Amino acid sequence: MIPLPPFRLVTSPSDARITAVVDAGATVAPGDVVATLEAPRGEVRLVAPVHGRVGGTLAGVRQTVTSGDGVVWIER
Repeated sequence: MIPLPPFRLVTSPSDARITAVVDAGATVAPGDVVATLEAPRGEVRLVAPVHGRVGGTLAGVRQTVTSGDGVVWIER
C-alpha cells in the first residue's frame, strides 16, 4: 500500500463561483483565507482549518463549484 500524506480538504459550503484561490505551495495557518467565492447571497471566504502547505487546488478561478466540492487541499 502506498502511504498518502496527511491532508485536509477545504470544501465549498454552497453553490458558488471561485473568484480567488491561493497558489499551490503557499504556507497557511488556521484562519488564513485560501479561497474566495461569489455565492448568490454574497462573498464567501474559505479559511484554512490547520497549519500546513497548500498541496494543490481542485478548482480554478471563474470555475463554478457546488456545495461540498473540494477547492483546496492542505498538507499537514
